[in-house]
Amino acid sequence: MKKIILNSAFAQTGTRALEVSNLSLGIAKYGGYDKKEQNFAQLDRYVAQGGNFIDTALVYGKWVDETQASYSEIIYGMWLEQGENRAKTVTSTKGAHPLLGTMTLRVNPTCIASDVAESLVNLKTQQIDLYFLHRDDESVAVSVIMDELNRQAARGALNLLGASNWSAARIYQANDYCVKHGMRGFDVSQICFNLMRPSPKMLGDETLMSMNDEEEAIYRDMQMPIMAFTSQAAGFVSKFIDVPNAQIHSNYASEDNLRRLDRIRVLCRDTGLSPTAVTLGYLYGQALAVIPVTSVSNDRQLDDVIACSDTSLTPEQIAWIDGK
Repeated sequence: MKKIILNSAFAQTGTRALEVSNLSLGIAKYGGYDKKEQNFAQLDRYVAQGGNFIDTALVYGKWVDETQASYSEIIYGMWLEQGENRAKTVTSTKGAHPLLGTMTLRVNPTCIASDVAESLVNLKTQQIDLYFLHRDDESVAVSVIMDELNRQAARGALNLLGASNWSAARIYQANDYCVKHGMRGFDVSQICFNLMRPSPKMLGDETLMSMNDEEEAIYRDMQMPIMAFTSQAAGFVSKFIDVPNAQIHSNYASEDNLRRLDRIRVLCRDTGLSPTAVTLGYLYGQALAVIPVTSVSNDRQLDDVIACSDTSLTPEQIAWIDGK
């Protein structure tokens, strides 16, 4: 896997540049101590093949019960204590997710501070390498939010900062405030981004942000690195590459996406690239610096995505998929 340097765009003292693999392992599905050894084995396999960038969140593992432990962070924290794992890896986690039952927003100083403290305990660390706010609350001024993140950074709890599921316009506004006040701003964004260009409605969660032409234009202006979640479009291409469009049943099966799939079939046939290679290569070939976040269920899937992490589509191939 290739390495990418993530650095503070704000030249703030106290920040550390992060050298990360260009494929991040998402561990949202980790949960339950009965699967600990299986989770450990997957982390070991990823690192053995050159990976070092793990993405988790405080809410992962709390899907059924809000009072349940954050199993993803906790299991990962246990793994970090083994051998030299902590020194070999870079940790990305997220906080301030809405309450799961009601989706009540929690992007305020009290919740941010509480979630940071809980994640530090779970991860058994004194500082989180890259910390994201998992959602936004546009009713709260960016000054209030960024002031709290900077308080947490100033006490050494956070290194680089990120925004997950924020609009690019709000990120721009937050960073403009930080520049004017000599503070740390957002260095990385996490957004739903894949070659099928899904909408939040398509994904069944209106609080998610997904890449589109308007968002992309602002990101290009900011030159902000992207961590792309749902990077493989929930396996849509791999599952349906050989299935006639009329027989496809999926939230992704919009008219536009089925036209994209037709073009992808042609591209796979003409280049010999696998569906996974095209799916990831679409992101690696973007003008923006994009790090796909991928979750896998078994060793075969993990080896497959790692093998494709050096594939980059050309601008012409990307334009062909986009129908431009």
